[in-house]
Amino acid sequence: MKIKNKKVKEIKNVILLALIICLIIYIIYELVELISSPTEAVLVRKGEVSKEESTFGYIIREEEIITNQSAGENIEKLKAEGEKVSKGEAILKYYTVEKELIAQEISETEAEIQQALESQNEIFSSDIKALDAQIEDKLYNISNKNNVQELKENKTDINSYITKKAKITGDLSPAGSYIKDLILKKNELEESLLEGSQSIYASTSGIISYRIDDLENVLKTTNLESITKEMLNKLDLKPGKVISTSNQRVKLVNNFYCLIATQSSSNEAKNAKVGDKVNIKLSTGDEVKATIEHINDEENSRILIFRIIQNVEQLVSFRKISMDIIWWSASGLKIPNSSIIYKEGLSYILKKENNKDKEVLVKIIKENDEYSIVKNYNTDELVELGFDEETIRKLNKIEEYDNIIINPNTKNVTERLQKN
Repeated sequence: MKIKNKKVKEIKNVILLALIICLIIYIIYELVELISSPTEAVLVRKGEVSKEESTFGYIIREEEIITNQSAGENIEKLKAEGEKVSKGEAILKYYTVEKELIAQEISETEAEIQQALESQNEIFSSDIKALDAQIEDKLYNISNKNNVQELKENKTDINSYITKKAKITGDLSPAGSYIKDLILKKNELEESLLEGSQSIYASTSGIISYRIDDLENVLKTTNLESITKEMLNKLDLKPGKVISTSNQRVKLVNNFYCLIATQSSSNEAKNAKVGDKVNIKLSTGDEVKATIEHINDEENSRILIFRIIQNVEQLVSFRKISMDIIWWSASGLKIPNSSIIYKEGLSYILKKENNKDKEVLVKIIKENDEYSIVKNYNTDELVELGFDEETIRKLNKIEEYDNIIINPNTKNVTERLQKN
């Protein structure tokens, strides 16, 4: 009997030990699960969810290079970079004579006139005083201006005032014949310079740019079908690099719109259609609206060409840029994807209420890799899903500021849903 009792006791000890081992294993398992997917609660808040794709874009513009090969270096820019011009407006002047030599001679003659005027201190007519005041005013403006065009205009005005002063002084001064000769010489030089120059006029309205990269006739708005991944890669352009300024050439750029070509193999790109509207975030941080103008299909990817009408002038200095395509965005109740439990094609969350976890059926509106925008189903939708009236009345709702569980124990939740 003692032997039998001893064996029973040993068996009980073995069973107890096995149970303890199983309990330890279970606890370790739960701890591992908790560490790998910690359970915590977060507040439901209203927010925005978007799907973005970072990529590179190639700028395609309506742009016309205006140049004259015979002009050499003898050109004068009549408009500043980025300045708007109208059709028929003079934008460039080039010289067939030795402009630099004549311009230097004019400058020297002006200096001689000024020196001659300074020696005529005995003349104090009201006209002379008025001209002196105007000259001082223009000199003050020059010291406070940075715009090249405005500086040029002020200098022209000063020269005009000095010439008027010289003419008056020449009539009143005993040495007037010398000043008159200088004025005549200056006029003759200016006429010879004018006769040896030719102006170039804008063929259409737009903005002026001296940034020429010789891709103006490669990336054109009229041959979008020829733009391929291979072609873009061969251009070997660096994103964000500023196009160099030309001293001999100028171009007219349509500032009302431009196109941006990019290559993508994302699901969003594969499902995109001409006419679809997206947002594009430029490297400047600006977000602009864009419309898909053209699509070229390639093996495993697509060339998408977007049209934008905002911030066009800011892109004139670049040919390749970094950008983000914002395929879509949605706003509403925003929750982490890690809080969603999927069961039989439906989505649930757990919300904490009065120290209890309650299952809530939610409808996912939009989702990206991390977050979803959700809302409650309406009655008609629930009936269509097969819920009866009594079940619908008992369903919990999700609301802003609810506490929901992240990384819930899906096994336990699934069992509870099955019971319900």
